Parts: sequence; structure tokens; C-alpha cells
Amino acid sequence: KMAALGKDSKFGRFMISVQKFTYLPLLCLARFSWLSQSVQFAWNIKGNGVFENSTKSDELEKVQEAYLVGTAKTVEQVLLILHHTWVFLLCAQRPTIASALGFWMLAQVICGFILFAVTSLGHNGLPVYEADERPDYWKLQVTTTRNITGNWLMHWFCGGLEYQVDHHLFPMMPRHSLPKAHEIVVAFCKEHDIKFN
Repeated sequence: KMAALGKDSKFGRFMISVQKFTYLPLLCLARFSWLSQSVQFAWNIKGNGVFENSTKSDELEKVQEAYLVGTAKTVEQVLLILHHTWVFLLCAQRPTIASALGFWMLAQVICGFILFAVTSLGHNGLPVYEADERPDYWKLQVTTTRNITGNWLMHWFCGGLEYQVDHHLFPMMPRHSLPKAHEIVVAFCKEHDIKFN
């Protein structure tokens, strides 16, 4: 259906024809979108800013507003400010503004590449549903994502996203809680005869 939507547009046909070449570069730049969304989330910015959030909904906004309140909100904001101050100070060590910007840009692209690798491992080759054919939320998350198994290095590399299924089911859950949630999810899937990836 998505290809059918693009067939009537010259730009759409072109983008579909080059998608295999643009996938990696675009995901390397996805870090900028996530950066923007982290600031929007921490400061409850209602507008979409630079990047449109395709998953934005009234329900998600309610969860975000309920989650970050009081001390938790202040801590999140302070940690974001400290992180970006530290990154700024690292970049400021470069001899010129151009090399500082280049260093920062390279760091964002490398982060985007790592996220691309983890995201690809957790999603590629799995079912994709048309909007009008999607199963319920639970089954959608379990059938369109997969967990990644491996040693401590893989765990470090993935940063908790090796529990991709569990992360999709519970996106607000801290990553240190995902292994315990994983046990519950696997048991639930087995009980309800849902294939777990």
C-alpha cells in the first residue's frame, strides 16, 4: 500500500527507488530527532519542534506529563543540561570552531550508526502491518520486534535495547528493569500462544 501511495507522485517514486541507499544515512541522522524529542519531553514542550513525532497522541502526552513531575522532572532536566555542557566542553577543546562542530557532528553520526545497528537487529525481517490490518497493541509489539541475545559486550553495545520487545511494550520502563519484565512477557506469550521473537 505504501508503494501505491507513492506511485502518483514523481518525488514519491524517486524516494522509493533510492530507499535502499538512503536508509543508513537517514538513520545516522536520526540522533538529531531523538535529541530534539528528549528536550521536548523533559520540558513538556507541546509543539513538534523541528521533527514531527509520528507517534504523538493525547494518551502519550498524558503519560509524559504524569511521568515527569516534581523531583524526577528536575533531575531529568539537570542531567540533560550537564550532559550537553560536558559535550560542549569536549568540543571546545578543538582548535577551531569548524573542527569543534565537525567533532560534534561526527559524534552524533556515530551514535546514529550504533542506534541504526541496534534498531536494524531488533526490527528488520519482521512483519510490517498496514494501518487498517494491525493486531492489538500487545501482539503488534511482540510480532514486529525481536530481542537480541549475547554476552556482556552485546548488552553494553545495545544499551538495554537488546530487550527490544520489552522496550516497545513498556517504553517508559528503566532499562535495568527490562530483564525482569522480559521473564513476565515470555511467560505471557507462552500462555496466550503468541510467538516471541
